[in-house]
Amino acid sequence: MEGLIQVVQLNYEHMGKYLPRLQQVTQDLIRQASEDEESKKVAHYSIEIWNTICEVELELLRDPAKRHTCLNMIQGYNWSGLASIFFNGL
Repeated sequence: MEGLIQVVQLNYEHMGKYLPRLQQVTQDLIRQASEDEESKKVAHYSIEIWNTICEVELELLRDPAKRHTCLNMIQGYNWSGLASIFFNGL
């Protein structure tokens, strides 16, 4: 999972078309989390993936020279599925 977070950081500009699948996979991993430490860790990393996308976009938006490269994936994404998991499933 840590590797996937690095992929998101390094390949942000290519992630847009993968968001629906990424959402499904991370939702499933969060839903499947149980009391054991390993599944909690996987759920944590699943959330961290989305946090990483937010951080990358914030960095781009704060830099006037890079602002035009921001894909606004977070702003334009349908969060209803993930939001319900974050608020109800954890």
